[in-house]
Amino acid sequence: MIESGYPRNDFLHNQNNEETMRALKQKKMNLPLDKKLILYAPTWRDDQFYKKGQYKFDLDLDLHEMRAAIGDEYIIILRMHYLVAENFDLGPYEGFAYDFSHYEDIRDLYMISDLLITDYSSVFFDYANLKRPMLFYVPEH
Repeated sequence: MIESGYPRNDFLHNQNNEETMRALKQKKMNLPLDKKLILYAPTWRDDQFYKKGQYKFDLDLDLHEMRAAIGDEYIIILRMHYLVAENFDLGPYEGFAYDFSHYEDIRDLYMISDLLITDYSSVFFDYANLKRPMLFYVPEH
């Protein structure tokens, strides 16, 4: 027997089911079960920084406009790169936008997401295993 695959992505293939998604959303993340989920996972930019190793990130998504456009059917999870030092004030978007930048395993976030929005980040390679929609949002600075 030949075993094949990529261990990092085995979870995405073997656990891609409603039961796993429900358990992650409800028990591990305390997210609403009746909403579709958008994952925003951009990469970091090395030209924006406070000091060496502490990078800055300008959130180019207009969360107010996004919420108005997609309504109550969706929520958005932000997963910033670990080098980004920002702490976003999501208070005005409570119940719509959640910061999961420090969540340990991004594969869980892939699993519960109905759509990925990214830029140059390599996250789309792993997310593609789920065969779900992706949008590439690449604002120029």
